[in-house]
Amino acid sequence: MARLPGDLLNAKRCDLEAIPPGVEERPAEPACNPPPGGLALGMTTELTITGMTCGHCEKAVRDALQGVPGVQGVQVDRAAGQATVTGDADLQALIRAVTEEGYAAQARA
Repeated sequence: MARLPGDLLNAKRCDLEAIPPGVEERPAEPACNPPPGGLALGMTTELTITGMTCGHCEKAVRDALQGVPGVQGVQVDRAAGQATVTGDADLQALIRAVTEEGYAAQARA
């Protein structure tokens, strides 16, 4: 198999179109099976969120997290008090986005 440039070896998306011209072989089966809920592939960060009491709260947290650079997907579960974020966003940026909306957030252990 042809060697790919290092940045393509670490790609977290299933976009094989990014392979440059001249690379003859492509991976036979990319890992493009989205997890349940339709989250994008990539690093997953679990957050515990406190203070959400209604659907508006849940949407505010979701919107705040989606606005953080590097976020590819967000699921927020008000009843469980948690959010699952995929992508390569900075943990502190995720927590800051939630706290700026008036909710408490911390990484789940």
